[in-house]
Parts: sequence; structure tokens; C-alpha cells
Amino acid sequence: MAEILPGHVHQLVEATLLQIVDVKQLFGISHQLDEDKLDSGKQPSDVLVALIEANRELSRLLDCPATPSDVHRIVSLAAAYTTRITNQPLELAAFEHKRRPADCYVRIEGALATVSALIGKRGQPTLAVRGTPEQVVPADCFELAHNLLGEIAYLHGLTNKAAAVQPFEPCGVGHRLPGHVHQLVRSLESQLATL
Repeated sequence: MAEILPGHVHQLVEATLLQIVDVKQLFGISHQLDEDKLDSGKQPSDVLVALIEANRELSRLLDCPATPSDVHRIVSLAAAYTTRITNQPLELAAFEHKRRPADCYVRIEGALATVSALIGKRGQPTLAVRGTPEQVVPADCFELAHNLLGEIAYLHGLTNKAAAVQPFEPCGVGHRLPGHVHQLVRSLESQLATL
């Protein structure tokens, strides 16, 4: 079996985007991408950018965009993993009003960089994020929060004797604002700083 390279994943995502474009054409929406050949120079961060684009297009087509509540749910699960790694309860940071998805994206990006550094210290490969997209929407935060969750779950797996995370961790229900997401990510970052 051949090794799967970032270029292969990028090619798959691009092919998916082409399918999305075909569906858009069926509905009379004009926008066409050119199919590219496999670019062996693609990095995991290039794949992340392509996934964010695909996620935006799917959200538009399905007319069910991600909300701050969706992002909060994913970050809550990431926080549950972090509490198992640190063996300490999560202490919530102060709530800050008037936060926007772009503010949340930057905080999630910072938390992801911290987790990546912790994984790198263990000699394992990590995901590198390159830049913030223009006009950040909750769907962008949702995608990045999933990456954060994946990296924290990976770090959890690398940690000796970390307690298991329950499949359905309680994570606060109800309507959440970007300020709630921002608060939770800041809390998670504080906990990661103890590692």
C-alpha cells in the first residue's frame, strides 16, 4: 500500500469541489474551477485551506451553516480531552462581550498552535495552520475547531495514563454566542499552558 501524501488528500478535496461546482451549475449558479494535476508540493496546511473552502460551499448549498453553538460543542469536547490530559478541572475564563467569529478563529488557531507544539515535543508530526481566511464565518471556526479537537485527541492518545473521555460528554446546551466560544477556548488555552 502506497503512503498517502498531503497532495493526494488535496487532490481528493479538489475533486469534491468540482462535484460541488457541477451541482451549482445544475441550479444555474455560475462558477467553475479548473481541475489540477497532483501537486507533490502540497502541505497539510494547503489541505486545510481547501477543506475550509469546501466546507463553506457545502454550507451554502445545504443552507444550514454552522453556528457558534456548533463550534462551542466541538470546543467543549476538546476541553474534556484536555481535562483528562491535565487531570485538572476546567476553570472558565471571564466572559468577554462583543466577540466575533474572527476573534474566535484567532483564539482557536492559537490553541491549535499550542497543541501542535506539545505534540511536536513528543516527536510526532503535527498540523500547521497558515493564516486566517478573509471574512471569517462560524463555519470556518467549526472546521478549525474540529482540527483542534483532532489534535487534542491525538495528544490525549500520546499521553500516558490519561483518563478516557466519555463518548457523550455533557457540554452545555442552548444558544451560544461567539463570546462563549472565545471564553471556552481561552479556558482551554490556560489548561494547555500547564502541560
